[in-house]
Amino acid sequence: MYPGDASTEASPEQTEVSYSDALRAEVAAEQPAEQVRDIPDGAIPVPLAGTTVVITRPGGWTTATNDALRFGDWNTWAERALVAEDVPVWYGLNGGEGPTNDQVLEMLDVWQRLTVNSLGKLPTSIQRLMGMARS
Repeated sequence: MYPGDASTEASPEQTEVSYSDALRAEVAAEQPAEQVRDIPDGAIPVPLAGTTVVITRPGGWTTATNDALRFGDWNTWAERALVAEDVPVWYGLNGGEGPTNDQVLEMLDVWQRLTVNSLGKLPTSIQRLMGMARS
């Protein structure tokens, strides 16, 4: 087999990287070595205010978790949607006050792009904060 031989070249399916895969790799590469850890199936690590938190798979969320996200109850949502070890990280941000709205919305924007989840079902007020809603 020689380089360029059709049998040694990767097929387009093997070399094509989706946008969300590329973003996941970028987020993983930005994690400090001490933050590298096992991540549950379907969970997504996302940057939040200079650290990384892991959001669990939305299919495993309860309706109460969905409601917390929909109503912008960020602390309740974090307690239910983040992996357990990241909840103290959430509350420890900004001197123990937790993340700002801007930090949460930026994290959700990255999460949405990584998971290709639609946040379109969020209330218009939250969509407007994220720059998603039409005026």
